[in-house]
Amino acid sequence: MDATYKRGQTLSETLNPGMEATLKARYDALLPGMAETVVDFAYGQQYSRPGLPLRDRHIATIAALTALGGQTRPQLKINIAGGLKSRV
Repeated sequence: MDATYKRGQTLSETLNPGMEATLKARYDALLPGMAETVVDFAYGQQYSRPGLPLRDRHIATIAALTALGGQTRPQLKINIAGGLKSRV
């Protein structure tokens, strides 16, 4: 198992318990591997890297999703919940 994927799993389970399993259940038939890609890239490579505090990364993500509007409501819900868990 890749190190970034493992880091991503740990962080995603802390912020959004069960997210990977939910993504697999919903999308694996259409997009095999999507759940692992989200965990690895978003949580393992982006949210867990050093430099910017996790809380600030969530603020930036929430701002971008808000500006996009439209169909970002599910992502906003997840990121607001994660941001509240990562506040310092």
